[in-house]
Amino acid sequence: MDTPDMNKSTIKSENMTQPPLPPPEKNKQKRGKPLSFWMSIILGFLFILSMSVNIMLFILLGATMMKASDTTMTNIGNEKYIQGEKNSKNKILLVPVNGIIIEQDVESVFYNKKSIVQEIKDTLSKAEEDQNIKAIILSINSPGGGISECEIIYSEIIKFKKKKAIPIIVSMGQVAASGGYYISAPATEIFAQPSTITGSIGVIMELTNMEELFDKVGLKSVTIKSGKLKDIGSATRKMTKEEEEILNSIIQEMSGRFLDIVKDGRKLSKEHLQVISDARIFTALQAKEIGLVDKIGYLGDAFDSAKKHAGLKDAKLIKYKKNLTFFDFLEETSKNLNINPESEFQKKVEHIFPETPRLMYIWRTY
Repeated sequence: MDTPDMNKSTIKSENMTQPPLPPPEKNKQKRGKPLSFWMSIILGFLFILSMSVNIMLFILLGATMMKASDTTMTNIGNEKYIQGEKNSKNKILLVPVNGIIIEQDVESVFYNKKSIVQEIKDTLSKAEEDQNIKAIILSINSPGGGISECEIIYSEIIKFKKKKAIPIIVSMGQVAASGGYYISAPATEIFAQPSTITGSIGVIMELTNMEELFDKVGLKSVTIKSGKLKDIGSATRKMTKEEEEILNSIIQEMSGRFLDIVKDGRKLSKEHLQVISDARIFTALQAKEIGLVDKIGYLGDAFDSAKKHAGLKDAKLIKYKKNLTFFDFLEETSKNLNINPESEFQKKVEHIFPETPRLMYIWRTY
């Protein structure tokens, strides 16, 4: 017979061996995002929108201020010191000519970007009014460009020389060919770096013939014209002998003018004119031998020569500051970072399928 103590131990052991009962399950309900989450999203969106509006207003304000100050900055510190005696009142103005010389003004709501032609015209106009400008240095790094654009710059230089009889020195960079040389011809003296490529004194017109391509893809061009020569230079058919002769006569006339410009500016002999008439390029030393270049040297040498020709003991080399905008900064940044590769592709496409054939004073191999 079990004792009370045994019964207690038995009951206790049974209680210990039974697993604990699970807690009653609570009704699980799906809950949506809390209100604070959506409020954060809305506030974040409003913050980004507000910042975007403020940035746009800042850009508009800056562009407006730059436009307003464009006509007043000439006399209030728009000059950048480059070298020479910094405290000298005598100034030699550096006028850079970089890249292909093409008339391409860019206008938008925010700013106007002047073409290289307009920039040079404005620079020379400011230099005319500044009595402390004693000489000009044209720093040229260009393979040339359009005939009309090069002609405009050349004529502006000639007019400047007549209005303000001061020395004009050319300092050639990596390339100063074709139109780059055209605008150099009236200079008092021309310097070329040892590695400069120059020459290419002539005219080129590049045309594309896509007749065979049209035949392959099944395209046919239909042209309605008032005269048989109205579509001269057409890309969709073969050029006739008459058309070729007409275009060649234009090329020869323009090339003859180029040679006359060089002859008058450089006083070349008939022998040397004959050498350059085939539009070849020259190294700096070769150009010096035939009289296209006066001396081999760099910008500092051109500066010393400018002082000498102007009869100055002391002078400082300066250039006019360009009024940059926010969009100029973005453009330069994209170039440096190469984040716009399609632009290079576009240039190649435009070269293959040009809008309008044009006469060029340019050295180009692609």
